[in-house]
Amino acid sequence: KSLELHSRYPIMGQNVQLERSGRTLLVNGDFQFSLGKKIAIVGENGSGKTTLLEHIRKQGEGILLSPKVSFQVYQQKGYQMTSEESIIRFVMRQTEFSESLVRSLLNHLG
Repeated sequence: KSLELHSRYPIMGQNVQLERSGRTLLVNGDFQFSLGKKIAIVGENGSGKTTLLEHIRKQGEGILLSPKVSFQVYQQKGYQMTSEESIIRFVMRQTEFSESLVRSLLNHLG
């Protein structure tokens, strides 16, 4: 299994079970992510996509990872504003760019 894991399938799941908040998300899940291939994990909101990815990243029970696997994580909602602050003020607190450049970039975003 180890040679197969390293050469063809750097990420594998065998008999993976996932639960969240008392809800069963995955039962006896088996999967293989082929080397060099792009994959998509799709499903309804709350169906367990993020939970599955976290389980894989943390090498949870049933997950086999090649030692060469590395993860980069982007938190999709890490940018959410929590106040009544304007977008321009929010962005200006996060950057050293000039306000005119920030306004121009935001304008191009729509």
